[in-house]
Amino acid sequence: MRKGLSIKRIIKIISLVIAVVVTSAFLQQYVLIHYDSNRLMLEGFYLEEKNTIDVGLIGSSEVYAGFSPGMAYDKFGFTSYDYASASCTATAAITQVKEMMDNQSPKIILMEVNAFLYGVDRDGVDVNAFKDSSIRNYIDNIPMNDNKKAFMDEYIDDDLHIEYYLPLIKYHSAWNDLPDSLRYMRSCFEQKLRGYSVLKGFKTRTRVFQPLQKLYNAEIQKDNKKAPLSSTAEEEINKLLDYCKKENINIVFYRAPHLIDEKTVTRTERTNTLEEIITSKGFDFYNFERNYAEIGIELKNDFYNYDHLNIYGCEKFTEYLGKILVDKYNITETQLNENQKKMWEKTAKSFRKLYDYSDELIKTQKKYTTLEDDTKTIEQIT
Repeated sequence: MRKGLSIKRIIKIISLVIAVVVTSAFLQQYVLIHYDSNRLMLEGFYLEEKNTIDVGLIGSSEVYAGFSPGMAYDKFGFTSYDYASASCTATAAITQVKEMMDNQSPKIILMEVNAFLYGVDRDGVDVNAFKDSSIRNYIDNIPMNDNKKAFMDEYIDDDLHIEYYLPLIKYHSAWNDLPDSLRYMRSCFEQKLRGYSVLKGFKTRTRVFQPLQKLYNAEIQKDNKKAPLSSTAEEEINKLLDYCKKENINIVFYRAPHLIDEKTVTRTERTNTLEEIITSKGFDFYNFERNYAEIGIELKNDFYNYDHLNIYGCEKFTEYLGKILVDKYNITETQLNENQKKMWEKTAKSFRKLYDYSDELIKTQKKYTTLEDDTKTIEQIT
């Protein structure tokens, strides 16, 4: 009798343990995690069929705000993906390259260099490279694999590793994000069921931004003054360049267009320093802050804030950059089967629908909003 009770008790305990493990796994995989656009866009990349992306764009938010894979496919016929996260760190750059190469076989990688251009704090430390939120925007949203483990071993304190293996520990209070996170949670579920990302990592905001203070975009066109990079940024860019050269990776670097005010002129000087480092090692670099007029970028119409092109600027920049890829780097139409073509045609149509919707919203809803962090500027929908 006692033996029977012991067996039943053991079975109940084992069942309880299994239930707790399964429930915890479900919660940290689908519920108690940080749902945002970074998760949606990065998870979408890992749903793409192997060896179907010919152009991989990596970096920070300038990537997914400035280049539309759907429009590029519609106009030039090649496939691409915006594999980027907000405020991506210089320390994550090499991981981005490795993940792109491990999951696809792109003919070329384009890296936007914002991650290397942050300044230093009062202690001389890069203000973004070791910022927890910036790190997690990317690292939290990629699979647990050798690249992720290597990143954690090098840049994350050992006692914090458990939070990356078991994100439930970090995000146990994610309930507090509800209901705001529900729309991203729903989008992630729908994306998984669909099996691919509709916009291929692209994201925009429906607004036109018009700063009131003086801009320095014209002044920096011929300004070759250089400012030093942070020691972390300099170390990481050299590490990345050496790796790409060793692995024979076809990578091109660029600086996306920005609105430049008095506070960010120094950032353009760091860009000049970065360009010198990159080109001295034999890699191509395009500074699109210098030729915004040639691209057709209008400073008071084509941005949604200081750092990001809006839907109008994106259209112009995608066409300009796409033409460079075709003319200079011989990127041709991607060879796809019928099902893949239908999916990419849907991506192209989805971007056009988004463009038309954004255009209509901007033109019909007129309002002004003062930015909380800078009372000298306004966001204008005209």
